[in-house]
Amino acid sequence: MASLDDLTRREIEIVQRLIEGKTNRAIATEIYISEKTVEFHLDHIYAKLGVHTRLMAGVWAIQQGILAKTREIPS
Repeated sequence: MASLDDLTRREIEIVQRLIEGKTNRAIATEIYISEKTVEFHLDHIYAKLGVHTRLMAGVWAIQQGILAKTREIPS
């Protein structure tokens, strides 16, 4: 099983945004890269983790202690 040490800093940054529910476009915009580059990183993340979907990568990330930034819910 993969560990956090198997991912680059950029890959961890992308996984964190993935578990926040962000789209590839939103991730790309936030970290100033192209959507294609986000896809490239996600392909590598999936291969390293041995998963095939965003959901599976997100579950792995949460199990590793990567947390989504919390947002305040408006009243």
